[in-house]
Amino acid sequence: MARSDVSTLLPLDRYAARMGLSLAHFNHLRDDRRTAAARPYWDQAAHDELARALAQAEGMLRDGSRQKPGLRYDVAPTYRTARLAFSPEIPDWTQLELQAPVGYVLALGRPFLDLLQSGVAVTYSGDVATVTLPWQPDGARPDEIWVCLRTADGARREGDAGARIRGLDVRLEGKRLVVSGPKASFVRPEVLAADEPGAVDDAACFVEAVDLFHVQTDPDGAVMLVWDAYGQGRTGDPGGELYQGATARVLDPVLGLLQARPAVYESGTTRAVAPLLAAPPDAVQVEIRAGYPYQDPEREGMDVGLEAAVVRLANTLLPETAHALNDLAAVKWRDDRALPDEAHPLQPGEEDCPFGLTAGARFAWSVVRQRRLREVSF
Repeated sequence: MARSDVSTLLPLDRYAARMGLSLAHFNHLRDDRRTAAARPYWDQAAHDELARALAQAEGMLRDGSRQKPGLRYDVAPTYRTARLAFSPEIPDWTQLELQAPVGYVLALGRPFLDLLQSGVAVTYSGDVATVTLPWQPDGARPDEIWVCLRTADGARREGDAGARIRGLDVRLEGKRLVVSGPKASFVRPEVLAADEPGAVDDAACFVEAVDLFHVQTDPDGAVMLVWDAYGQGRTGDPGGELYQGATARVLDPVLGLLQARPAVYESGTTRAVAPLLAAPPDAVQVEIRAGYPYQDPEREGMDVGLEAAVVRLANTLLPETAHALNDLAAVKWRDDRALPDEAHPLQPGEEDCPFGLTAGARFAWSVVRQRRLREVSF
């Protein structure tokens, strides 16, 4: 699978699918069954350049500009840490409403990976790869399954998010876990980095096995109350802080509204405790999983409208270089980068688009205008 050290919410292979590119060519593989341009292959440098554009587009959609707010949520679920300023204006600060930096809060906590099995064999049939593991899940969802390259195949460490093979179909069939996806997604990293492309019918170009993980959200330590130690008269480092474990009551997960209360988490149970200090905290630190939910629980699939906005905006951000595009992708590329003309006229409200006036930028801004969350006033 095409990958990069630049983290993106949209898998790079999904860009290829959206643009109508050959997944084999996009993953630096020669496929003699298909006619192609003289040099249709994407190498690691092209993947890195694309990842930077996709990451920038995802951030622009979320944040907008200083004058014009964006969606106020990530286009797909991801984990993030935030510190929320605490300015209590009511006597009981545990009733104070706080707002997370992004909406669509799905869970409180950090990711916890449980290794299901290392070195699970990959079976190839035609253009499809399949991984099967006997497993009886305990309430697990298909979107909680990670398929990762092994350290033997180039992963920096076991369960490394950068070595994850994304966008696969995951099914729980009775007491079996079945994962399937395009063969090209299982290409060896050294093939992507090579000067010359590999061959899609060469078994040596593909990994023989993968590691499977069950990723869950661990709520322990997800919410922390923070005091300025020096401001509270404590001796020691003037820049030091005091921390106390807490929990959060999520009032509105879509808008990201919550209340923080001191608590301890033990053996899967949360119990209320007294505040560490009489003075209200200066801040609340939260770890959350948030973002627009996947539409299909059996596939890591971004919402189609948000996916289109990411891809089309990214096309406007990529530099003017000769990327390997087939005829269909070349038309989409030119259309997204086109400035207003008779074929791409300005629509009402587009003249002040903060992303620019190209067709792809204006489309992305129209998605933001239709789907952004409302502002909350306290």
